[in-house]
Amino acid sequence: MEIHTARPPVRFAHHWRVNGTGQASADLERVTGELRDEWGVAAARIRPVVLGLAGERWWTLGELVREHGVSRRAVEAAARRLGPWLEERGGRMRVAAQHRDAVAAAWPASAPAPADADLERAMAELMRGLPPSDRDLDHVPATPATAGRRARFLAESFDLAGASVLCLGDHDLTSLALAQVQPNADIAVVDVDEAVLEHVGRAAGARGWPVRPLYADLRVDLPPSVREGCDVVFTDPPYTAAGVHLFLVRALAALRRRDASRVVFCYGYGEGHPALGLKVQAEYHGLHLVAEAIVPGFNRYAGAEALGAASALYVCRPTRRTWAALAHARPVDPRIYSQGERAETGALEPLPAATAEAALGAAGERPLLVGDGWPADLAPGAERLPFARYLADVRAGGARPPFTGPVHAGAVAVNLRPHLGRYLPRLLLTAAARRLVVAGPAESAGELAAGPLAELVGVRYRVERAGALVVADRLDEEPAGPAARALRRLLDRPAATLGSAWREALIAVAAEEGRRLTKNGARAAIADTATGRLYAACHVSELPLDRLRELPADVARSLADVSVEAAVRGGGPPGSSR
Repeated sequence: MEIHTARPPVRFAHHWRVNGTGQASADLERVTGELRDEWGVAAARIRPVVLGLAGERWWTLGELVREHGVSRRAVEAAARRLGPWLEERGGRMRVAAQHRDAVAAAWPASAPAPADADLERAMAELMRGLPPSDRDLDHVPATPATAGRRARFLAESFDLAGASVLCLGDHDLTSLALAQVQPNADIAVVDVDEAVLEHVGRAAGARGWPVRPLYADLRVDLPPSVREGCDVVFTDPPYTAAGVHLFLVRALAALRRRDASRVVFCYGYGEGHPALGLKVQAEYHGLHLVAEAIVPGFNRYAGAEALGAASALYVCRPTRRTWAALAHARPVDPRIYSQGERAETGALEPLPAATAEAALGAAGERPLLVGDGWPADLAPGAERLPFARYLADVRAGGARPPFTGPVHAGAVAVNLRPHLGRYLPRLLLTAAARRLVVAGPAESAGELAAGPLAELVGVRYRVERAGALVVADRLDEEPAGPAARALRRLLDRPAATLGSAWREALIAVAAEEGRRLTKNGARAAIADTATGRLYAACHVSELPLDRLRELPADVARSLADVSVEAAVRGGGPPGSSR
């Protein structure tokens, strides 16, 4: 059935007959590129319409609509944009032959993807190196075929060349599958599991795939570098209503605020529990997301037999009301998992009174109390901040005028118990506190005793264990050696991106040694390191632990590079003032 509406006919002005063919083709390439940019990742919908017009066939508007499944309004808009380069015959149209190459140049074909069997074999090999599943994080591994199927679905449904794709949690390695199917996408992974991040980073780095692992516990925050910067977010969240809600909220915070952005997520429930499905669907309805597709049984798992070892794939699109709903989303409950210590049925244990009193005593003065779980009657009148707010303050403190110096520069007591211990090294790398007292899981302080991470933290804080607490005192003296001084200057600018802070640190240390280093020279030295290439636009607190361990060596390497460059340019040894 075709419904006709009263619209003015599409008119085409044949400018290509007036202008030179070369200039007309250049204009066509520009206009076609603008059309693709306007559609964003949803350009995969309009692409066949444009390429169809650029072929041999003559088309009516109705034929374009029916054959490609795109609304008549969208087809008419595309035809108007291409109008100056279209030719007509008997009510039909197509791009004139001399301009078809310009359309192809603006909308190049995708690179050939691996065959299904090859991709499944590659994913099986990559999954063999995965760390064991963490029951407390609701890990149930998807099959290698599912990872490949997800990647193909994303690449075929969206125009991902040059697009930014974020995977929220990636124990199933969907990011690595997508890197093989669409190598021109910019892919980031956010996960709380350091072992998963390390595996993803090593596998991608060894193969030259553009995948950037980032650390965050989504119950606390989203990494700043991905906020409002992603075109598509994919996630297979914990299968609880609270888990789906939290991951959708974080996914929306990561999306660019444009019509083309999409959230793709997985969820499953047993045949006898439709109320569970309704509860989760109420979560995305509450955020005013529209489900463009629900594909049942799309994902298959090595486990999750209560769900039939399968789940559906949901494709959701934000509406204009989504962003207002996001701003009023309910507070995060840390109990988002279906099993283990952090299950939705678990209890929130307060910090033991003895530990809280010891933290207060170790602070040496009335401290700022950060995090949940502090006894209500502890230090009446003391300022208290949620942990997420404290992190946001540290990152933003002094970054914008009026500059008021570091925030929270006195004594700060932080409760990371029971599940936020992985933030301990990141606190020590970014906080401005004179004394930092942290209550956290015992294992969280283990790596601070020795090794590269201890070296990194040691340029800012002197760290000691005091029973169940970690007590860190800010160092006033300059560290010895140029590499340590560069690290200190880099870490003392948590509000800046890693690339910016690193660049200024190199310039400052070079100036102390009587050498002038340009910003471009510093950028080039940073880009020669693996950390600098991948994380220049990120913040230090986002880096996975394995990358943080590499940071001291990479900073030293970049400093050596600029010293050699200065010696060659100046004709003298490194450190010469010539």
